[in-house]
Amino acid sequence: MHASEAWLQSILRVAPVGIGVTRNRVVLEVNDTLCRLTGYPREDLIGRNARLLYFSDEDYEWVGREKYRQIAERGTGTVEVRWRRRDGAAIVVILSSTLLDAANPAQGITFTALDITERKQAEERLRLSEARYRAIVEGQTDLVCRCLPDGTLTFVNPAYCRYFGSSPDKLLGANFASLIPETDRADAMARVLGRDTAHPLDSQEHPVVRADGELRWVQWRNQTILDTTNGLMEIQSVGRDVTEQRAMEAELRRLATTDPLTGAFNRRHLLTVLESEIERARRHGRSLALILFDLDHFKQINDTRGHDQGDRVLQAVAAQVRGRLRRSDVFTRWGGEEFLILAPETTGADAVALAETLRAALRELPGSDGGPVTASFGVAAYRPKETLDRWLKRVDERMYASKRQGRDRVSGDESGVDASP
Repeated sequence: MHASEAWLQSILRVAPVGIGVTRNRVVLEVNDTLCRLTGYPREDLIGRNARLLYFSDEDYEWVGREKYRQIAERGTGTVEVRWRRRDGAAIVVILSSTLLDAANPAQGITFTALDITERKQAEERLRLSEARYRAIVEGQTDLVCRCLPDGTLTFVNPAYCRYFGSSPDKLLGANFASLIPETDRADAMARVLGRDTAHPLDSQEHPVVRADGELRWVQWRNQTILDTTNGLMEIQSVGRDVTEQRAMEAELRRLATTDPLTGAFNRRHLLTVLESEIERARRHGRSLALILFDLDHFKQINDTRGHDQGDRVLQAVAAQVRGRLRRSDVFTRWGGEEFLILAPETTGADAVALAETLRAALRELPGSDGGPVTASFGVAAYRPKETLDRWLKRVDERMYASKRQGRDRVSGDESGVDASP
């Protein structure tokens, strides 16, 4: 008997959970762990009613009813409840009880108390964190989605659904590739699905197609979501519509590089392009030519018909010329009534022929005096090792040669070519 009691006492001392014995809910025995758990010394617990551990009579009575109900049904009773420590702090415990003697309930019960306060606090922090995350994600106007490494959508926020005119039921489980135009799909997929532990972040812009067929541009920031072993679980993307922004940027670029009256490129843009085209011609031995033309007697139009009429003539000239040039040709309003054309992959002879075509096309336009619009053309092919200033000077000289020779003609310096009507 003494050995049995000693064995029991040793278990009580080393047990990692609080252990006690009650009869009629009066504490008869407790172990050291329960004392540490509640902050009460042993002498303050023994002989006291367990009510001192509860915050309210309601909690105390509910635990008694619930535990004894469970014990009556299955022999043990387990509840989760708040206890009040001696210092007034609250702890959450899982309280498990069973009869000391199943044949004689009057002998009392033994119970264990497992402190789960930290676990409950961690769960609450996680719950609040998830709630805050969901509130932020679901309440914001940015598009938020998550997908598996193969592109299958696993989460979409309300803004994403509204933007694409669809519902979570239709989007979740589908692949986001279906929302991207086929021409851009492969590149966009590669950028998103290329995220891994070594490349966790990426930003990109690509077009998307909404439910009504409208094509829009979205800027995305993609980020990896890793598991506990740093394996790729999902990719989260946050998107923002940049369609208007892109249109504005394109318009600003257009305004910075084009002449507002004629729509031709401006002088600054051509000088930038000339540098790169000269370098390409030097490196690869490519042909390159300039065509400069000046409208004949244009000052008379402004003086006799007014600048509005002069502007209309300039616009008509630009439209007539632009319609006869290649996409690779750079058509520029060089200044006033002067226009300059950079023709890549074009020899001097071919440039002269093109200039003749343009001269004839301008004559189809009605002038201010009822006659045709005419212009004097100069042509100069690029010469290796020639400076840009010298090249521009040569083409200008050829254009003025046409003026001196009677206007409405083409003068080229390749093989002494002078073309005239």
